[in-house]
Amino acid sequence: MNTSSSLPFHTYPSQFTIVSWNASSLLARIPAIILYLDHHRPSIFIVIESHVNSSDRIPSHPSYTAVHVPHPHNHTHGGLVLYIHRSITYQQHRITTCNFDPHTSSTVALFHISSPQLYNPFLLIPT
Repeated sequence: MNTSSSLPFHTYPSQFTIVSWNASSLLARIPAIILYLDHHRPSIFIVIESHVNSSDRIPSHPSYTAVHVPHPHNHTHGGLVLYIHRSITYQQHRITTCNFDPHTSSTVALFHISSPQLYNPFLLIPT
């Protein structure tokens, strides 16, 4: 489980927002992703079709925790990377009941999210 760290107030998102982007390659879009995180400060930024098969290759950001959700069959296509703001507490749950065709690019992840900006925690299931 990740717990929030102490960040300066000005780095917190102004409201709770979730943004997703089909990037068709995280590594090819690093400058745009970093610029978006710096300028818009979403609570959660989901990069769809990250095309990353190793967590070691994911760029970091000081205000965000990068969470890699690989393709279920470890293909280089597909997969997700979530940038979750460090003010948010989350827990990723393992999903073991999904049986995907090996040729599909569906990636599913389940997160329990809690933030000071939310009245009730909720579950996030990016697909």
